[in-house]
Amino acid sequence: MPWVLLLDTPTFDPTRSVAGLPLALRLSLDAQAGGAAGIVVSSADRARQVLNDPRLKLPLLEQAPATARRVRIPANFVVY
Repeated sequence: MPWVLLLDTPTFDPTRSVAGLPLALRLSLDAQAGGAAGIVVSSADRARQVLNDPRLKLPLLEQAPATARRVRIPANFVVY
């Protein structure tokens, strides 16, 4: 079953760069490498502006498909 990453809008700026990448983009690229089927982020979310990157091939979705598993994480979270 496919899964999608749900980026929650934090109070912290998800466009802030850490080690050369904005946090929201870093999470999205990690999800892509991990086999995600898409990234769920509101059209009004500040994170969306940094997700327009040629390295990110996943679709940006307004809502998760009904059959997809969901992984919800704050857009300012760093996975290492």
